[in-house]
Amino acid sequence: MGKHYKKKGKVVVADRLNEVVSQVKAKQLSLRKGAAALGVSVFFLNQRVRGLVPTEGFVDRRGLATVLTIEAELQLAEYLKTLTKWGYGLTRVEVLDVVGNFCKINNTKTPFKDNIPGQAWWSSFCKRTSLTLKNAEPLQMNRRQNTADPFLIYGFYDMLKNLASELGIDNLDSACHYWNLDECPNNHDPSKTKMVTGTEQTKVRRTIQGSGRENTTVMACICADGTLLPPLIIFKGQNLWNVWKGNADIVGTFFACAENGYITSDIFLEWFKKFTVSIKTRPLILVVDGHVSHLDIRTILLAKEQGIAIIKLPSHTTDLLQPLDRTCFSPYKKKLDTTLISWQRENQRSLSKSEFVDLICSIWNEGISSLNIISGFKTCGIFPVNQDKYPVDRLKPVKLQKYLDFKEKSVSQIDPV
Repeated sequence: MGKHYKKKGKVVVADRLNEVVSQVKAKQLSLRKGAAALGVSVFFLNQRVRGLVPTEGFVDRRGLATVLTIEAELQLAEYLKTLTKWGYGLTRVEVLDVVGNFCKINNTKTPFKDNIPGQAWWSSFCKRTSLTLKNAEPLQMNRRQNTADPFLIYGFYDMLKNLASELGIDNLDSACHYWNLDECPNNHDPSKTKMVTGTEQTKVRRTIQGSGRENTTVMACICADGTLLPPLIIFKGQNLWNVWKGNADIVGTFFACAENGYITSDIFLEWFKKFTVSIKTRPLILVVDGHVSHLDIRTILLAKEQGIAIIKLPSHTTDLLQPLDRTCFSPYKKKLDTTLISWQRENQRSLSKSEFVDLICSIWNEGISSLNIISGFKTCGIFPVNQDKYPVDRLKPVKLQKYLDFKEKSVSQIDPV
């Protein structure tokens, strides 16, 4: 429906009404959601569900029928509400892009330019699905220095604590329910290891075998109980060749290929499907960084179906709040650097992709140890959930006082003396 659409007459949509009535009767859809999808009152729909008024001859006077099906619109609405709950609230423009991607994935024919709806569709969609635009709360605001903002930091802990309580995994025996994942670039030439040199020398140089620019992205996934999953290794290229996978890779290692060498929503979805099959514990909280490219509607729907809540870390705070960044990646990269130096001294040539895979897998479990994993979750206050683990000296004193005043005022309003 275009911006300047002029209603030409009544459009009968009895089939859609019958469909919703059947779903409500089968308890697949609530009265409220069904009424919202049709743009009618709950009373109107309830009369037809109870058989007091026939569904035949119903006329929708609002104009053209919707482009997407009722299920698709409700699915999208649920997806958007879930994103907001998990800290990924989207703007109107981002939502329209999501709809366009949804139509593309499902091969839905639309009258929209490039499959992206306009303002008219957006307004009608919000009315049908009970969505609205709201100003973001302080904990969701972008700050110039996020790590110094107590509203952002403690807001994240509050969200994590409330979700854990809601899922019933807020006790000390629930470590197996908390997971964290992140990817990191792995240079094929060592760069972290320090070399011995004279005190009078200002620089130390080491001859490398490659260009120094070749990187392979590796994603790690860890659990608060100390579990480390096999790596996800992403090569740069258009096609994945079997000869790249190495001869001594860890069983369960996931391989993928991307043009820019970084993780995409499609790659993440395929890995996530494997994750849901291999990890049986439910419910789960999966803590990830702020890359929205990890998630699309397919991943969110699968996560909800599987009882997995994907929680976003506040942007620019991963060095303090992410277990992998805090205690795992540094010793892993040091171990990899040492291994690369030894390998190059023995072979005097650049690494092939398959050889690099073998090196990564050979130091994977030692580089990211179980003790470091458990320590990472505890140090970051992710499990057990504990905001006092966050270094208070990183917070701006003025903002911290404002936050404490805000919390005190909120408590007094809930429990008046």
